[in-house]
Amino acid sequence: MVGIDYITCRFKISGITEGGREDWQNITVPQHGLGRVRASVKVPINGACVASLRKEGLTSVLTGGHSDHALSGWEKADALTRTFDFNQSWALMQINPSRIDDPIGTSVASLDEVSSGLEYIQDPPYLGDWVEIEEHLNYWDLYRLDLTVDVETPGLTQQVLAICEPALLTPKQKVVTYRNYQGDLETVEMKPTTLPRLKVYDKRKESKTGPERVRFEMELPRKTLNKRFPTFGDLTEDGIRECFHEHFAQVIAALSNTENSIYDLQLSSADQKTRREIIGYEYMKERGYTEPLSTTIQKRFLKFLKDHSINSGKDLL
Repeated sequence: MVGIDYITCRFKISGITEGGREDWQNITVPQHGLGRVRASVKVPINGACVASLRKEGLTSVLTGGHSDHALSGWEKADALTRTFDFNQSWALMQINPSRIDDPIGTSVASLDEVSSGLEYIQDPPYLGDWVEIEEHLNYWDLYRLDLTVDVETPGLTQQVLAICEPALLTPKQKVVTYRNYQGDLETVEMKPTTLPRLKVYDKRKESKTGPERVRFEMELPRKTLNKRFPTFGDLTEDGIRECFHEHFAQVIAALSNTENSIYDLQLSSADQKTRREIIGYEYMKERGYTEPLSTTIQKRFLKFLKDHSINSGKDLL
């Protein structure tokens, strides 16, 4: 299943609730001289999930010469009034929808689960305690969408990450890798500025829980969403799956066509050498080569076949 792990939406509101007005204390002017003010608030959903709401509006407050100026005193009161009374008001919300129903887990949510979760938090005591939402969920604009797939990789995590590194590489985009102090791969990432950001990483190490698995993650920015999924109502299970497969096509092809490569990467240098020798010997036998092997080599070949649950050398051809 291709799941949703993070979403940013913009929706129309008629205003903020009187009870929640005092909570909008994080107020800044993002850029000097533009006559706009930004306010935000954190809406608790459960112990592990918080929805971040942000709102911008016009103001006549001057910043004093620099951006991200924190307002205080009469400036804050004036900014509150001007920002929240401004007509045609919109709010931007950021949330990890997977944690609405699964606050302590690491799973990802399906589209149906995201839809029901976002509908659930629109009413009090959640978003409804802070803003008065005017639009149906289907008309919410999408500003960011993270699509993910988890694949269990018992004993294969390093091999999978190693194959993904060259598969993500393109002539125009570099791949960034992150390793732990032992040199093990933890994350392979392609992060362009305008295209979807692709990332493959060791999810068990990142979450410190669950089975050994690799997470394939794609972050769709607003520019990409505008072309494919401009609003939440444009999302479908098939569309999400097609989008994910399209952008991870090279990685999927590399992993699908490298069963032997994954197997090779699990072998030590000595075992890889033995495997090549067995393949060479079996190849020559099929062509009439009959010279017997020494006892030492026979034992080494038999040990290799037994250790790796291979019936005979011919199975390697």
